Amino acid sequence: MGSLGNVTHVIFDLDGLILNTEILYDVAIQKILDRFDKTYTYDLKMKVMGMKYHKSMDLIQKELDIPITAEELVTESMCNLKELFIKCDKMPGAERLINHLRKHGI
Repeated sequence: MGSLGNVTHVIFDLDGLILNTEILYDVAIQKILDRFDKTYTYDLKMKVMGMKYHKSMDLIQKELDIPITAEELVTESMCNLKELFIKCDKMPGAERLINHLRKHGI
């Protein structure tokens, strides 16, 4: 087996690896649904998991029969996420990993 050489760069999936963002999506969506006395349930979350964001908002809108469009859900949730991401916590060990990579010139 041949050598691949030295590692010089790393590409991270920021969402869920470096930053704990998963819960923020739930909070952003629920903030909108609160206006309509609707709940973003675990069952609904499981239905939309893995879908493209716009398609998931379409399903949420239809499943909960809320009086705004899927596009409005996308727009409002993105605004909510901008506010939430500013306060986002790092995942446990993320800073240690980044510092380790930096220390080794990666």
